Amino acid sequence: RPQVFAWTDNPNDKFRDFVLSAEIRFSDESPCAAGFLFRKSDDHTFYYLLVGQEGRFRFDSVVNGSPIPLVAWTECPACPAGEPFGIRVVARGESFTFYQNEEWIGEAVDSSIISGGIAFAAQNYGDSCEVSLTSIAVESRPFEVEAGYYRSNNYIPVDPDRRIIIARTFFRMGQFAESGVQVRRAAADRELTSDEHFL
Repeated sequence: RPQVFAWTDNPNDKFRDFVLSAEIRFSDESPCAAGFLFRKSDDHTFYYLLVGQEGRFRFDSVVNGSPIPLVAWTECPACPAGEPFGIRVVARGESFTFYQNEEWIGEAVDSSIISGGIAFAAQNYGDSCEVSLTSIAVESRPFEVEAGYYRSNNYIPVDPDRRIIIARTFFRMGQFAESGVQVRRAAADRELTSDEHFL
């Protein structure tokens, strides 16, 4: 039926800190999004990351059934039907970093949910959609997670334009401190435009 948010659980494993790497494919042009629930304690408490086929992503927490946007819909590369795309999530403590095809697309900080399961998820915005999870790996050994976190935050270059994009999202959400952090980090890598200085 239309407007369905569905997921498939792995009930056997619980994670707090992890590096999740996956490959997803949209099978047709139907408007939809796919991604993951994680730190899922039950059907009413979890984080979720969704990447839309048309080129947007979002990150929310749901606590006792109440959704809280942490990153509202934000521009990212489009995902053409039939072409697999990669997603990576680095979750360590209250820090979350997101990559699409090895490109940094965003980050967020939140401490509302401690640990839980991981589920593959999809949302359709039309009558139906078909989405495939073609591969997944979850690394949860503490040393490896720490190495992944350190690599993500110290060695992988981030396009400053991407930081400005998410800074504008945070500004629209009223998260002015978070917006300022992204603008300052972008300014460390290139000269800001007049509009970016105004932001």
